[in-house]
Amino acid sequence: MKLKGKKHIHFIGIGGIGMSAIAFVLLKQGHKVSGSDVKRSRIVEKLESLGGKFREGHHERNIEGADIVVFSSSITPENPELKAARNKKITTLHRADMLALIMNGRKGIAVTGAHGKTTTSSLIAHILYRAGLDPTAILGGEVKSLEGNARVGKGEHFVVEADESDGSFVHLKPFYSVITNIDAEHLDYYRNMGEIISWYLKFIEKIKPGGKLFACGDCDNLKRALRGYEKKVVTFGLTAGRDIYPEKIKMHDSHSEFEIVYRGKRLGPAAINIPGIHNVSNAMAAFAVALELGLDFDTIKKAVEDFTGAARRFQVRYSGNGIKVIDDYAHHPAEINATILAARNWKPKRLIVAFQPHRFSRTKYLKDRFAACFDAADKLILTDIYAASEDEIDNISGKSIYEEVKRHGHKDVVYLPKKGLKEYILKEIKRGDMVLMMGAGDITSIAGEVAQELSKKRGKRSKKKI
Repeated sequence: MKLKGKKHIHFIGIGGIGMSAIAFVLLKQGHKVSGSDVKRSRIVEKLESLGGKFREGHHERNIEGADIVVFSSSITPENPELKAARNKKITTLHRADMLALIMNGRKGIAVTGAHGKTTTSSLIAHILYRAGLDPTAILGGEVKSLEGNARVGKGEHFVVEADESDGSFVHLKPFYSVITNIDAEHLDYYRNMGEIISWYLKFIEKIKPGGKLFACGDCDNLKRALRGYEKKVVTFGLTAGRDIYPEKIKMHDSHSEFEIVYRGKRLGPAAINIPGIHNVSNAMAAFAVALELGLDFDTIKKAVEDFTGAARRFQVRYSGNGIKVIDDYAHHPAEINATILAARNWKPKRLIVAFQPHRFSRTKYLKDRFAACFDAADKLILTDIYAASEDEIDNISGKSIYEEVKRHGHKDVVYLPKKGLKEYILKEIKRGDMVLMMGAGDITSIAGEVAQELSKKRGKRSKKKI
């Protein structure tokens, strides 16, 4: 299928970060775009400012006039818009199929992995943009330099964050594929690690002739997946022996410095201005892709140093009076541990972590791994599960993680319903504290409210001094 001529394309769930990015690109390409979602949002308003049409709630009348209806894996077959489209024989496409449709004619750079794919894909798109290659990009987070979660360029490169959560990434046919890692994740969809690896291999098979795979050489599961892979792989990571790796790493609070070794040659010093050793590894992936494209080291280095991260990836929401509030998307035990360790580099007097579990299925399958991932937090606050369209599972709740953490031996952990979270944090916080609010759900809005209240208090203090 090809998008011949201008089409009316309707998105069910247009407010989602992935769906809105595709809708943005299609609007910029001149298509008529409409969409629906359960509520209005800032992202939806941005699409409306570009000419997109939005309707709140789901109803079969929303698809009137549509040539194509796009849905994601979170949309059930019983959705009235999806049912109506199928009954009327309107073409329906999964978001991955639509993404493939608009990407596959370009030189695609697809980034996937259990962790780090948003930062890595955003950094690659940022480097290409700063280098004047004018890429198109569809990302899983908003990036300041790109003015959002998507951009449309006239260059040949198309950077996408490839969603592995439901196997839909196999619809893409990139020229370059980047895999940051493979981990036990999305076990509501995959049965076990063997099945996860088999799907990654299907993704790798879709690389176009003449293209290349970039893989993290530090990931055991990824090394296991590639044992029988005979084509050339560009490896990146934190340890010597990879095609690209860092030496003389110096970890600071908000940035890291290192020297880069590429194919046995020392290229020179570089830095990345987002915290955490995991982001040094992500930077190695981005450097590898950019060098493969023929960009010179100094151009890449300057772009990487200029990168300030994607929204909700260690995003500082408040800093003042010796207090910091950080908003972060981490929701898997490996991500949580990496983010807490990054926060430790800031050397707060006390690190308070508030975590909202994401999905009942993830909580059920990874309950044991959640027990130890909060060890480096001085105080831990756990709250209700953000369901993300899932049905509840008997005997699984935020208290399930609380019980595992207590059993593991954490000395200061509390469980609170979400409605009491903001007030508790505001009463608890002291000068010298860093509050790290984590989760892929709506805890981000509470982080914003906490930051707003602290700003108000700071403003009142300033007025008193005057």
